[in-house]
Formats: sequence, structure tokens, C-alpha cells
Amino acid sequence: MARQLSISSKLLTLKQRFHIQDELGNPIYETTWKFGWLRTFWHITKGGREVAKMRRKLLAFRETWIVHVGEHEFQLRRGFSFSRVMHVIGGPFHGASLRGSLWDMSFRLERGTQVIAEAAAKLFTLTGRHTIELKIESSDSELLSAIMMTNLLLQKSSEAAASQSDD
Repeated sequence: MARQLSISSKLLTLKQRFHIQDELGNPIYETTWKFGWLRTFWHITKGGREVAKMRRKLLAFRETWIVHVGEHEFQLRRGFSFSRVMHVIGGPFHGASLRGSLWDMSFRLERGTQVIAEAAAKLFTLTGRHTIELKIESSDSELLSAIMMTNLLLQKSSEAAASQSDD
């Protein structure tokens, strides 16, 4: 049976946070932001130890995020599509992509023809919860899934904040 994780944002905090839990509700990853000079860094920790950090690239033609995992650096770059698509450029996960359905209710993380994980949004939740089913059980697949789904929730919260400011 494939391992399942869930990701959601934490409610009622001054500082936006995302939590990734296993199927028993045990915390695995936590993502929070730290303000840096001219930009905000998002840090992903596992067991209190930082495993990745990311920031949005300023002045990019397409939405682009710079991700650091250990000594590796790579980019998450948004593709041109009606549905949400993020491509991994460079680093150990080069060639992977997250593809969403038309209304962002389900996602598939792939690398070539290999499906790494699939995710589905939970309806009627206050926190924007997604369930992630890992198709490949490895620490690299789990970390890449955590990075991509965290990035997805960051994009969605940014889009929601932008649409509220337009009203």
C-alpha cells in the first residue's frame, strides 16, 4: 500500500505555517517563513532540522522559485498552461513536474514517465488540506513531494491574497 501524507496550513497564527503529517497524524515536515533582506525565505524542517529552503525569484518573466536542498540548488518554474504546472530545473530532481487539474483539485508529480506522487484537495476544509499519495517510497520522493506541495500552497495563498486586495 502506498504511503499517504497530508498537508495543510495552520490556522490562527500570525506567521503562516504549513504542516505535513503521515497517515497517523504524526508531524513529518513543517514550513514557515523568515524575513530576509529584500525577500522572504521559506524553510522546510524535518524533526527540527532544516532540509530545504526556498524563495521566490524577483523580476522573473514566469513565476520562479529558487530552492536549496543541502548543497544543491534548483528552480521551480511555472509552465504555460491553463492548468497549474511547475517544472523542476536543475539539481537532483531535474525534469520532475507537478501538473494540476483544471480547477486545482488534483495533482500529479512526475519525472519522465514515472509517477512519484498524486495529490487531491479535500473539499469543505478551512485549511486547504491536500492528501498526498506517494507512489515511490524513498526519502528523496517524500522530500520532493513536500517541496512541491508546499510551493503549491504558497502560490494558492498568494493568489487568494491578491484577489482579496483587488476587491
